[in-house]
This record gives sequence, C-alpha cells and structure tokens, in this order.
Amino acid sequence: MKRIFTAIIATLSLAASAQWTNQNSGITQPINGVFFVDNNTGWVCANQGLIRYTVNGGTNWAAQLSSTTWNLNDIYFPTTMTGYSCGLNGTVIKTSNGGGLWTTLATPNTNELLGLFFLDANTGICVGRSGMIIGTIDGGTSWGQMTSGTTQDLYSVWFTSSTTGYACGRNGIFLKTTNSGFTWATQTTGTTDTLQYVHFNSAGIGYVSGQGGHVRRTDGNGAFTSVNVASLKSMNGAHFVTDSSGWVVGDSGRIFMTQDSGASWVLQTSLTALRIFDVHFPTDTLGYCVGVNGIIRKLVMNTSWPGWGENNALKIQLKAWPNPASGVMNISYTLSSACNVNITVIDLLGKETNLGMNIKSHPGVNTIPLNFTQKGFPKGAYFIRIESGKSVSYAKVIYN
Repeated sequence: MKRIFTAIIATLSLAASAQWTNQNSGITQPINGVFFVDNNTGWVCANQGLIRYTVNGGTNWAAQLSSTTWNLNDIYFPTTMTGYSCGLNGTVIKTSNGGGLWTTLATPNTNELLGLFFLDANTGICVGRSGMIIGTIDGGTSWGQMTSGTTQDLYSVWFTSSTTGYACGRNGIFLKTTNSGFTWATQTTGTTDTLQYVHFNSAGIGYVSGQGGHVRRTDGNGAFTSVNVASLKSMNGAHFVTDSSGWVVGDSGRIFMTQDSGASWVLQTSLTALRIFDVHFPTDTLGYCVGVNGIIRKLVMNTSWPGWGENNALKIQLKAWPNPASGVMNISYTLSSACNVNITVIDLLGKETNLGMNIKSHPGVNTIPLNFTQKGFPKGAYFIRIESGKSVSYAKVIYN
C-alpha cells in the first residue's frame, strides 16, 4: 500500500502510557462508530451492516448478526445490554441482550440517519439528512418526527439532560433543544464549515468538531470559542473525559489531544494516514478510535487526567535520514542515559516488523542503518518506533 506524504520528519516523544496501538477488526469496510460500556466490552458498526464486538478490551473482535446490510453510521449503548445503531435508508437496529440478537426497527422515513443518542434503554433521538430528527420513548417501538427548523444535514446529537440537547451539521448549523427535542433553536458558531460531531462532558462545557480543523468550545448557551487544531483536515469525532481534557480525530489519521480546553493541542501518532471517523473513551485512561479499511486503534494510559503522561528519566529523540529514502535510511536516536532499546517498523495498516530487540545503546547519539530493499519492504510510508521501558518516540518516514 502506498501513500504520498510531505517529506517532513515527524518526531513525537510520548510516554509509553499514551501509545495508540493497532487492533485487528477482521474487516476492511469503513468502521463508522465505536462505543464501550466498560473497559473490556464494546462494539463497532460499519458499512454493509457489519457489527463487531469485543469482551476482552479489543484483543479479539467477533461478528454479530445485525439484521441489516445497510451502512451503519453510529452506535450507542445506554445500558450494558441495550444498544442501538443507525444508518442508511432510515435504518435503526436494536439489541436488548448485548448483541446476541439485533432487530430492525420501523422508522418514519428512509432518510439516512447519521447520529444518535439515548438517555436510557427506551428514550433516544436520531438525526440525519435534510434536518431529520426522530425520537422514541418506548425503545423504538414507535417514533415521532420532530421539528428541527433546518433542512441542513445533521451529523451528530448529544443530550446533557432529559430535556436539553444539541445537534450539529452542514454549513455550521448548531441546534439546541430545551424541551426534549420537540423544538430546536439555532445557535451561531462562527463558521459555515460542516460540523461533524458534538460532545459534552458536563452540562456546561461542550465541544464541536468539523471540517477545516474547526473545533469550537461552548457553554451550551450560545457562546462559542474557537479552539481550532493545527490542521485543515476534517475533524470527524470528539470525546472529552473532563471539561478541559480530550481528543478529536479526523482525516489523514489525525488525532489531537488537549489538556487545556483546546488552548493547545498535541498531535498524536495514530499509525495510519487513513480517515478516522469516531473516538470513544469508556474511562479517562482508556480509549478507542475507528476508521476506514477496518481501522481500530486503542489507547491505554497509566495515569488519570489532568496529570496526563509521566516524567520519564530516559528521554529519546528519534530522527531518520535521508527521508524520503530510495534504499538505505539511517535511524538516529539520542538517549539521555544508557539502556537497551527496541526498534520497530510499522506500516499504515499497523503491521509491525521488528528491526532490533534489546539493542544495547549508549548515552548520546546512536545510529543504525535500515535497508528497505534488503528487508523486502514495499515502497510507501512507514512509522519507526523506538522504545525502552516507559519511553517511546516515533518518526514518520518514506521509502520511494
């Protein structure tokens, strides 16, 4: 697989407790939504009506029969056993036994549904194309069509209470309801770019992400502050574990993290340049994101917010040259103290190849060659990872 990147060395020094790692979903269809009910139990939904679930934190993913072949765009579990997913053709499917059986619910129309949120096992709302909003209070047995006041496509919906909710969509549309979704009022966000996702950690602080790297912080009452990321790529998903600490994910494998309400963002290594659609954190130290080509990534942190990360005695700085390389590349890493290191080459699908294990290294600059031709690597883009103990660093490289 070959992707063309700008020839820039991206060196990211991260605590090992904050690595995104690849998981094998077993499918190649785009995965559009992810939801976990605890550290170990979660589901993803994908095109062609595919549902995958795990009960061991993503070590293994198994198929569930979804009762539909329509593309599924979002998934939400209000309880550990009851879940819903929505998609094309007005599709909403439901399980009441943890996915052992999924049934298709009758909805009022065939407009594509793009996002959903459930307050409990019976009460929820779906949003979709042309300003569509439908709601249920009886677990999907019946649905009411609500007045959104817009014909713009709506991509995401989030409720902070049984009465107060928000939705966002095309051309910067942002809606608020204070009567359980029966009517909605428009709020001005300061952008006309499409807004892809809205997420509130508390009743008073929310974030909305969208095209052009636009991220907005809101108090829910109409005040929006621009906290854009350093990217022009679409930010498709967001999840905040506190009012100030969270992630946004998007196109070209972008994952940004903030600890200060978006005043500053750190670009994290996702091990892919492909599109990421959704991100979910069941706890403040454990997260998952999903995207095209069956991508699932997992993040495990060893410390809680806001004290993210840890000060490691060992510091690693990683560089590579020439970059791009046509055959042999030099891998150079600088250490603050003597140690053994592991060096790994990772392709864009997350496949890992050990370049060296327990390499004895000295303080200062260490250099080893990487012969792409001799190793049999196909031409394309890769990540180099070097790690020792609790320290890790990455570099993005190109073999052409």
